[in-house]
Order: sequence, then C-alpha cells, then structure tokens
Amino acid sequence: MLGVVPAAVLTGCGGAADATDAKDAEATASAKSAAAKKPVVTVSPADGTEKAAFTSPVEVTVTDGTLASVEVGGNDGSTLKGTFDDARTTWTSTENPYSGTKYTVTAKARGADAETATFTTKAPGETFVGYFTPEAGSTSGVGMPVSITFTHAVSDKAAVEKAITVTAEPAVEVVGHWFSDTRLDFRPETYWAAGTTITLGLRLKDVEGTDGVYGVQSKDVTFHFHIGREQISTVDLSAKEMVVKRDGAMYATYPVSGGDAEHTTWSGIMVISERFKETRMESSTVGLGDEYDISDVPHAQRLTTSGTFIHVGQVEDGQRALGRMRRS
Repeated sequence: MLGVVPAAVLTGCGGAADATDAKDAEATASAKSAAAKKPVVTVSPADGTEKAAFTSPVEVTVTDGTLASVEVGGNDGSTLKGTFDDARTTWTSTENPYSGTKYTVTAKARGADAETATFTTKAPGETFVGYFTPEAGSTSGVGMPVSITFTHAVSDKAAVEKAITVTAEPAVEVVGHWFSDTRLDFRPETYWAAGTTITLGLRLKDVEGTDGVYGVQSKDVTFHFHIGREQISTVDLSAKEMVVKRDGAMYATYPVSGGDAEHTTWSGIMVISERFKETRMESSTVGLGDEYDISDVPHAQRLTTSGTFIHVGQVEDGQRALGRMRRS
C-alpha cells in the first residue's frame, strides 16, 4: 500500500503540469500570431484608379494598427489636408480632390513602413467659366461693381456665390446680387472709398453650378482692382443740368437733355462701364425703328448694357445728352 500512494500522487502532479504547459504554449502561440499581424492600409479611391470621382473626399483606413501620417499630393502641385478620427484608424480629406488630377497618397502606420497609392480623377463632362469686370490691376470709379458673367446658367446660386470672395481694404461689407442666372454683381451699400483695393477670389473649380456642369477656374488665384478718386455726377433732368463733384467738391456743371414722355430716360445710380471717343448709334437697336443712325457720336459713355449712354449731343451749343441709344 505504501508503494501505491506515491504513484497515485505522482500521476496527479503530472496531469496538472501538462495542463499548465498547454496553456503556456497556447498563450505563446497567440502572442506570436498577434505579433505576426501587420497593419493593413486601404486607400479610397483605390490604388490605380484611372477615372476616380472628384465629388467625394479621399479616405485612408488601417486595420490591425493605427495611422502615424498621411500625405496626399496632386501632380498640379496641390495638396489635400485632412483629419484623423479619435482612434487614428481613419484619415479623411477636408476637401474633395480636383478633377483631372493625378494624386499620390503616402500613408504610414505606426511600426510599419510607409506605403503609397496613386489614382487619377476624371475630367468634368461640361464646364462653365466666370468672366469678371473690371480688369485685373485696373483703376475704376467709386461706383464700379465687381461683376461676374457666367458662360452657363447657374441653378445652384448659393454654391457658386459661396465659392467667390470679394473683400476690400479699407474694409467694408460687400454683398452679392444676382441680376440673372448668368450675372452676379458685388458692391458695398453705397460707394467704395477712394483709394480702396479690392480682392476677388474665384474658387469655382469643381463647383457644380447646375446638374453635371462644373466650374474650372483655379481655387488658388486672386485678382486685385483699385478705386481711384471719388467723382460723382448727378443729373437732374427736370432742371436739365448735370453737376460733377470730385472728392466732395464742386468740379463742373453741364446742361443736359434726356428722353421725352414716350421715351423716358432711366433713373437711378448708374456706372460708366465703357467710354468711346466716337461711336455709331442706331435707333433700331433699341426698338425705335429707323428713326436715327448716327455714325460719329462723340465721347459716348455707357451707363447700362441695354443702351443708356451719356454723350455729347448733336446740337449747336454742344450740350451733353443723356438718352437710350445703343452702339451698333
């Protein structure tokens, strides 16, 4: 009996040791398996995509790890900034990629080598452009608006207007107003201050002005205009007189004539947008048939696109005339 007990005790101890060894081996294998896993980085749009959409952001994700850094650069020299989520497993660009651009994405997960992926965004099918006045670098009067004419009718006016900035130095509130689906003007409540510098930013590239029609102008280019002296001419048709003030002081007065009861001259604040030393004016262009056709109207200054000019009239005393005549 004494010989059996030790054997039984030894058998019991041996079973416990085997179980412990098995658990240790399993834990070691699990640790090795975990250590063997490498972070897997995924880029959207996928690597090698040739016609990727430009209407959604770039996204980089990682599994079995965290992201250390992400860089996205285009072949046009542009870069896309972005943000990480709290777990640093996802990076999302804060703006969409540009159309027709090849991008290289360089992403690095912690403890791993950097990886790269490339994709190219497709070009927009139909596009629009905004042409602006006054010309960049030019000097205008205190009443001149910043006017933008689009080559395609705009339905999403809020998106287009948001992509355009007009600022002034000295600062003044500048508000945009749509005159039609293709024309947007910016101006202060009254007049610009003399000596103002105006900066226009047209960030229309890839802005969807209407369904399937996108802007093409760069997001990074700005234009500057300048305002010269203050010169305001006030016309009183009842008194048939125009008073010109320069920098607030009386500069000159001129006798004027306007339209008649059937052809009234428009009133309101107008801006001289074009000046001609001499030009031709035809009555047919403003719906007056063949009433007149004057080939050499001198010193004509355009007030409206519909045909209102101030010009030196064809009268003996040389007085100026204000009327609805259109250059042919």
